[in-house]
Amino acid sequence: MRVVIIGAGIAGLAVAKGLRLLGWETEIYEQASELKPLGAGLSLSANALRALRVLGLYETVVAEAQPIHRLDLLDDEGQVLQSTDFQRFSQRYGHLSMAVLHRGDLHRALLTELPRSVIRTDMECVDARQVGEKIVLHFADGEIVESELVLACDGIHSAVRRAFFPESREHFASYACWRAISPGLPQGMDPARLTESWGAGKRIGLAAIPGERVYWFACCGAERLHDPKLAQADLAGVKAMFSGFHDPVPEVLDRTPADSLIWTDILDLDPIPSFTRGNAVLLGDAAHAVTPDLGQGGGLAMEDAAVLTALFGRLPADEALREYRLDRARRVAAESRLYAKVAQWQNPLVVPLRNFLVKSIPERFMDQQLDAVLDVTFEPVRSVA
Repeated sequence: MRVVIIGAGIAGLAVAKGLRLLGWETEIYEQASELKPLGAGLSLSANALRALRVLGLYETVVAEAQPIHRLDLLDDEGQVLQSTDFQRFSQRYGHLSMAVLHRGDLHRALLTELPRSVIRTDMECVDARQVGEKIVLHFADGEIVESELVLACDGIHSAVRRAFFPESREHFASYACWRAISPGLPQGMDPARLTESWGAGKRIGLAAIPGERVYWFACCGAERLHDPKLAQADLAGVKAMFSGFHDPVPEVLDRTPADSLIWTDILDLDPIPSFTRGNAVLLGDAAHAVTPDLGQGGGLAMEDAAVLTALFGRLPADEALREYRLDRARRVAAESRLYAKVAQWQNPLVVPLRNFLVKSIPERFMDQQLDAVLDVTFEPVRSVA
């Protein structure tokens, strides 16, 4: 079967690799004029790593990643509020349970698994319609493409989703985020330890990635989309916002090249009734964009690719689309949105209470909550090879 994939991001490349295992022919249409590494860092937890194994991508991706053995949630003075021992999860699961890498390195790793000839760049999809048994796609340059099956992996602003689910709504999470890569590791920084430090209405996370680099993200509450004070903030402004945070936050920010800063408002999607409409399928952020708070955006995209590939390998296409999942992504999105609300509390009188309550949560309870997100079983893909 000939399949058109819209978007050459994580979801698009992962599902293309999966379908190649089935012997399916794919064409990927990407709006960017060239394929080049973009973004900052990305975390992959056990569910994403299991999905990658199903797709035959595990070794390729993990070779680019820094294993994480511990996640510490801290206050702005560096005192530990909660700790997660990912080595314990790894021992229980029998495989790596957390890793961090540069998004560009992930993208390159996925690209190595596909022939370059299947990707057409500078092809922005602007509309889609079901006509009879086919999907008709319209592109910004006027080209029209027809396909028996379309997999929409074109992100939170998906043109395909807008066409088939015009009622879908993006939701502003009331905070903005800066991301960057800082060269060099501060003295004494454990590369296998990821930290996230909470202040009043702002927080910052640090994670080592291969190549003696630190990926960091910094979040700040925002009253509205495109808040000019935040949108115009440069690296000096971000340093000032987080100047009171513990070491090595100031050192990491000081080492960051000023022109490497990436700023975004944080959006997710309100739930939609289905991820399929006719012969069109939504994957990744096009289907269920989540806030980055649980580190599950990329992971859910990989899950989508693994689940859909396995269904296509076992069932006729129409039956596979009827079984394509919905509930898990909705649950993760809701939990991620709730985490963001708690993490972004701004009232300085309430923040100490929040920190006390977080510190009081039993480790066993936290492990159970994480298990519900991480411990996912995937159906194996029946490869034609």
